[in-house]
Amino acid sequence: MSNNIQPPPTSEPQLDIREQLFNGGETGPIQQIQVEASLIFSLRGILFDFDLHMYAPGDLIPDAQSPEELYQQVVRPWLDHHPVLACMEVRMSGSGLHGILRFDKPVELPDEGVQQRWAACVEVVQAALPIDPGQPGITATTRAIGSINSKNGRTVELLTPGKPVTVDEVLSLRDQMKIAPFRTVMENVTGSSRLTPCPVCRHSDATLSALDHVGKCYGSSSPCGQVNLAQFYDLLLQPRRPDEEAGQNANN
Repeated sequence: MSNNIQPPPTSEPQLDIREQLFNGGETGPIQQIQVEASLIFSLRGILFDFDLHMYAPGDLIPDAQSPEELYQQVVRPWLDHHPVLACMEVRMSGSGLHGILRFDKPVELPDEGVQQRWAACVEVVQAALPIDPGQPGITATTRAIGSINSKNGRTVELLTPGKPVTVDEVLSLRDQMKIAPFRTVMENVTGSSRLTPCPVCRHSDATLSALDHVGKCYGSSSPCGQVNLAQFYDLLLQPRRPDEEAGQNANN
């Protein structure tokens, strides 16, 4: 099976050409290749949208100034912390990065029940990393290699080809997220289940320890106590504006 990562087959400049991560993996303008979830009968990959301007630089995230810096300083270390995520293909999409977990063979979605189960699975797997909270799930498309992002004139480039993953590998990551979401996310981001000082209260003698569903801050005279996953994400992501529409950053 082709990974479908070649530029669109034309010598003419191609603005905002997208690639399906479902059905036939076709490329073209978004209005020609996008379909609703009920019309997706095979799934080729899972998209992770890393928007350069979405992250909050601080103790856990360096202040990256370009998509390439975001990849080298932030996203590549995140991926290397997990054996499944380390297989991700990554593209420079213009103002950010598109990561793609590609299946070794398309996952067939023959009926509504299977479609819904895989839609839920994709959302759980996407939550294993801090990405655009409103990005699409099984309906997501990526920017095609060689396409020009009309927002900034940059050409979409392949940063790392990655390697295909199996259904069982993806399901193992889903199960890991269901059993221990806080621990999984914290280890994916930091490479550790213990952080000193605690990044929430920032007391030098406080340690944040990852439990399965929450974090626990202890060791300080005034620890911040229990930390939930939303609080941990707040350390990583800029606040979303009320007028932001779901999935708008998937077009970066």
